[in-house]
Formats: sequence, C-alpha cells, structure tokens
Amino acid sequence: MPAKVVSLINYKGGVGKTTSAVNIAANLARYYDKKVLLVDGDPQTNATAYVMNPEMRYIPLQKQGKTLRRVFEECGQLKKSFDIHNLIVEAVVEKDGRKVLPGLDLLPSDPTLIRAERWLATTDNQFGVLRKEIEKLRDDYDLVIIDCAPNIYALTKNCIIASDYYIIPLIPDHLSSIGLELLVSEIYGFSKNMEDMKPSMIKLEGVFFTKYRTTTRLHQQMADNIRDRLARGIEGTDIQPGAVKPYDTVVRDLIAAAEAAQYSLPLCIYKPDSDASKDFESLTEEFASRLS
Repeated sequence: MPAKVVSLINYKGGVGKTTSAVNIAANLARYYDKKVLLVDGDPQTNATAYVMNPEMRYIPLQKQGKTLRRVFEECGQLKKSFDIHNLIVEAVVEKDGRKVLPGLDLLPSDPTLIRAERWLATTDNQFGVLRKEIEKLRDDYDLVIIDCAPNIYALTKNCIIASDYYIIPLIPDHLSSIGLELLVSEIYGFSKNMEDMKPSMIKLEGVFFTKYRTTTRLHQQMADNIRDRLARGIEGTDIQPGAVKPYDTVVRDLIAAAEAAQYSLPLCIYKPDSDASKDFESLTEEFASRLS
C-alpha cells in the first residue's frame, strides 16, 4: 500500500513541531516496524540536526548537494541531474558509529532552501514540485512525515500539497493558538484552489498539545478553550462541528527531549524509559490508531 504522507505545521515556531515529527517518525520505525521517511522541509534544518550529527555527517552531504535543496534548485530544468532516491540518508540514526534504527530514513534539509521562493518562480508548477518527487517514493515507505517551516510560503505550500493529512502541534497558550483558525482556513483555501493538481484535498487530522505544564492552570484552561473552538468547527472551511478532535495525549514540557536533540538521537534511542519518551510513545500510539 502506498505511503500516507503527513505534514506537521504551525505558524509559530518553538511549539515542539520538529521534536514531535522526529519522535513520532522514530517510534513508528522502532515500535511499529514501519518503514518511515522523515522529510525536513524547513531551511532551519532542525529535524536534520536532531537525527544526524551536523559537523561529522551532515556537512559532507551538504557539500555534495545531497539535500532537499536539489529538488527545488533544479525544478525549472527540463533534465534534472538527480534522482530523489539518491538524496535519502538510509537508516539515518547512528549511535557509537552503529545504525540503530533501520526503519527510519531522512531527506535532509539545507539552509539555502531559504532561496526556494526564487527557484520556484522559474517553474509553472511551483506548488507541485515536492509532490511530484514524493510520489516516486510512496511505494518505498509506509509513512512519510514532513516537518514544515513555521510559515505558509511557497516551500511550505509544496509540503502541504505533497501531503494527505496535516497535524498542528501547539502549546496551550494564547500566542501559540491565536492563529489556529487562520492557519486551517488558509490551508483549506489554498488546497481547494489546487484541486486540479491534487483532487483529494489535504485533511486536518488533528491537533495535539506540546510543552504542556500539568501544574499550570493556564495550560489546562487554554487546552479546554481550544477543544471548544474546534468542537464548533472552523468557519470558511469544510470542517464541521465535532469533525476534528484534539489528541488525548499531551506532551509535557520535559528536558529529556532537548537533551536527546543535543546528541542527535530520538528519545526512543537516547532515553527510552524517560517520561518524555513515554509521552511520545503514547502520542505515536494515538497517531497510528487514527491513521489506521
């Protein structure tokens, strides 16, 4: 069965989007025996650095041009000089020089992707460039997880059009959730306009809370507020009342996730028995159940 493609996106940075994308992908590979491709669609390259030591392993790839940059840099050329399969880092996670997560591959990002707007302007199909390449990979994977940049510019729109579903991670506070309805409305309108390119519109699969502080009443109140907002549906879209439910799992604000990133290891490899790892195991279980 062809892979399902899921994007994680939020207008706001710092909400745990990359940490969630990496750890969901890693858990699916480790605990569910899934073949997973993690696509780093953000020029900040945080997902790439999370699973691959930047200095020792990433920089040589970047110098060889074996990053997502090639997909967009050459999008206007009739004859491309790359095969998307050759840009993928297989079994990307290593510990002590050994590959320890054979089911997780990476399509690495590149800081120069910040120029994607300029490159995409050279092609008539500027929002379908990534989708065309991802389609070549669907039969190779069970799931493709895309970590999007915190915006809705042309590069991010490519990630959206390439996806079947999107999920919004957010901190249950005012600043993280203020643009929730606007983001959903924008994706709905954009996706609807692209129906000639992609007949099946991307669907909002859900919302989950990150960096949750169980001792903070403000987080509890805001989480309830967001649940109420979603329960009413989202005006200007086809999302009806009750159609989208937040995840039951909340990811707590725990230091182990930041420590794991420092060592370029997902939590399931770095500290599988930690509370942070258990949160993401629960989140992944719910994610897998919903997508099944």
